[in-house]
Amino acid sequence: MEIPATLSPADELPHEPSDKPLWCENYLPQAWCPDAGIGIYFHLCHSPAQGLWEQEFVVYLPDDKFLVANGVGPAEVDNGIRTGNISFTCDKPFEQWTHRFLGGARLVSGDELRAGPLTDGAHLPVELEMRTTAIGPPFDFDNMGEQIWASGHYEQH
Repeated sequence: MEIPATLSPADELPHEPSDKPLWCENYLPQAWCPDAGIGIYFHLCHSPAQGLWEQEFVVYLPDDKFLVANGVGPAEVDNGIRTGNISFTCDKPFEQWTHRFLGGARLVSGDELRAGPLTDGAHLPVELEMRTTAIGPPFDFDNMGEQIWASGHYEQH
């Protein structure tokens, strides 16, 4: 797989925080199984101003049901990111990652989510491991110029 010259394996892992106002770094792996009607969404966001990582985990289930969990906390970074109930491991840069959730999640309806902020309630134990393998090279937006939302960005399917 040919990787754009503007990217290196180090770009797969968290970067040193910038001193630019509102700088943050995001990881957004997602999956969808049309046969089962189940989707998985992870989101990690590092905001150096807080020194913490925001964590979101959602499993989209049939019949407008969802398993949801979120949190905010410090992270350990080496060949991936471990924070709260979520860990991401870079198995092979630009080719394969393993994403894990181990903890409690709320089972809620879409009506509950659409009604406003979710109130606290009972949690179910959830253990999920998802390995993602790239089907093509990353697309690097490279120089973002004067974009308000990013100075760098790449995506990969």
